[in-house]
Amino acid sequence: MIENSSVLPNTYVGIWLDVRHSIVQGNRLLNLERGVLVEISDSRLLRSNVPAGQSKRTPTFVPKPAHPSPLPQAKTFHRIRSVSTTTEFES
Repeated sequence: MIENSSVLPNTYVGIWLDVRHSIVQGNRLLNLERGVLVEISDSRLLRSNVPAGQSKRTPTFVPKPAHPSPLPQAKTFHRIRSVSTTTEFES
């Protein structure tokens, strides 16, 4: 299930993976509610797909606010930390 999220082009989201309030690109998931960036190393859950005939490119994932804002939520991305996991999920 994908809810209130953006899955960027050439990204595979595995079956039974729920993505909510997030941005997903390749094997990276940025949860917007918690302000956490997670890199998933299990390619059955998230991975980058390359269209046939194109070389593999490393995606650039740099979220930026739409416009400068003095509000505290504009600083959210400065507090994000990267977490690597190999946990498998079963339903």
